[in-house]
Amino acid sequence: MDSVRRVVASGSVVALAVMLTGLGGSSAVAGQSVSSASLAPYVVRAGEETGYSPSGAPTFTRSAASWATGNPKAAVDAKRLRGEGFRAALTQQTTGSNGTGGVSFVIVLASPAAAASEERAEVKEDIAENSPVTRFTIKQLPTSEGWAGKDNSGYFGNVMFVEGSCVLLVGDATDGANPRPPLIAGALKVYGRTAHSRGVCT
Repeated sequence: MDSVRRVVASGSVVALAVMLTGLGGSSAVAGQSVSSASLAPYVVRAGEETGYSPSGAPTFTRSAASWATGNPKAAVDAKRLRGEGFRAALTQQTTGSNGTGGVSFVIVLASPAAAASEERAEVKEDIAENSPVTRFTIKQLPTSEGWAGKDNSGYFGNVMFVEGSCVLLVGDATDGANPRPPLIAGALKVYGRTAHSRGVCT
C-alpha cells in the first residue's frame, strides 16, 4: 500500500488504514483555520528524536479522499473521514542515521470524541495486521498507545496519542536497535510543546 500518511510497521513504512465511526459533538476549534503552519507544532522537529531527522518538507492534506489514497478501502475510509468531520492532516517523514525511515503526523477531526474513537480503531487494526507486537504506554502522556515488534527487516514501533480533536503519531523502523527511546522522546517533545497551548487541536 502507498499513501501520504504512513505508520511504521513490520520493519518498514506502510500505509495506515483509517477506520472511523460516526460520532457527533463539536470541537472547541471548529471555526479556527487549519493550515500547514498551524499544524507544524504537532509533528516532530529536528533534534527531537534521537537518531532521526525530518526528511523533506511536510505534506499538508486538506481532503479526506487525498488522505485515504493508497488504501484498498480508500472510498470507505474517505466516507468515514468525512463523517468524522476530517479537516486536514500534516505528515512529516523522518530518516534515521542508519538509513531507516520514520514518520510523524497529525490528523484534525471535528471533535475530541471522534479523535478518541479513531485512535482506538487505528491501533486495533494496525496491531491485528502486524502481530505479534508488544504494547506499551507513556506515563507522562495520558492518551498514548504504543506498540513495537520485529520482523526480518528489523524492529519497528509506533506511538499514537490524542490531543483534543487531533490524533498524532510518531513511528520509526530500525535495523535492530530498540525503537522505543526515540519514539518516546519524540512524542513527549511534541506533547510538551502543544498540550497546554491554544493550538488548532485544543
